[in-house]
Parts: sequence; C-alpha cells; structure tokens
Amino acid sequence: MFSSQKETTYLDWTIIVKDKSVELYRDFDFTMDVLKEIAADKNVKVQPDWFERQLATQLVNQFGTNIDGYVIDIDNSTIHYYPKNTIQTLRDIATRAGYKYKDKQNSVALASNLIDYLGKSDTNVVSSSYHGNAEKKKRKGCLMFLWNVITWIFRKIWWLIKKIFGR
Repeated sequence: MFSSQKETTYLDWTIIVKDKSVELYRDFDFTMDVLKEIAADKNVKVQPDWFERQLATQLVNQFGTNIDGYVIDIDNSTIHYYPKNTIQTLRDIATRAGYKYKDKQNSVALASNLIDYLGKSDTNVVSSSYHGNAEKKKRKGCLMFLWNVITWIFRKIWWLIKKIFGR
C-alpha cells in the first residue's frame, strides 16, 4: 500500500503529514536559554559554571529524555519540542507565514494546506518535500541558517571572552 507523505520545515518547525496524521516538532540546538527555561519549569538549580551539555545531562538524569514535550538528545546535542496543542501551533505558524486558514479546519487539513502554501510561497522555508522528493531550498531559509550559525559562533566567542576576562 502506498502511503502519502508531505513535509516541510518552516523556520525551526518541522511539519509532517502522513496517513491522516500530523507530526509537528521544533528543533533547537543546545542553548542555555532553552535548557534554562526547561530547568526553571522543573525548579532545577542551574550552576553558573555549567556548559549546555552538563545542564542537559542533569535534566535527563533527573527527568528522562522527554520533559513536558521537550525531547533532549544528548548524543546529537539537539532538543525536539513537541507542542501539546498541535492545531493552535499550526495556526500560529500559518499566521506567521501569512497563510489565511479556515477556523474549522482540522489539524491534518491545515497542516497539508500549510505545507502546500509554504512550498509555493517565498517564505522562510528551509526545505519541503512531497512523497519524499525534496524541493530546492529557499534563499531566505538559507539566510536563516546562516544567521543561526553566525549567532551561535558569536555566543561561543562571547562566552570565551567572559571566561578569559572573568566577567
């Protein structure tokens, strides 16, 4: 039996529609901001000298790899976030992308239409595929990736400067 699948990545959200179901998640690299937010929600005291990996390991050791929708993957230094309210998150993404959706659409219809819209529009789509055939990356998506890399490098340099000069 042939199963149809559509998927796209918009900003840092991945939307997948497969066999009348929707998978929606957001990827983060390890950043202290996200990890500290998770720690604060769980009342975990964060030591000021901890690196991202140390904090992630501490969280996983205490609460496991799935913490309120945040799935921490220490080996790949990533965090996947699965929202509790898929339809509302899809609506927020659609609004941000400029897609006008119908309020009565279910999550599968909205996700499918949103993937089609993002594949045709000039938005910040990183990649889009239908039945596994990847389309070209959009220029804006590449620029977003470049911006994220530059920001990450700047944060690492800033952290190094703070360590060296003790501020």
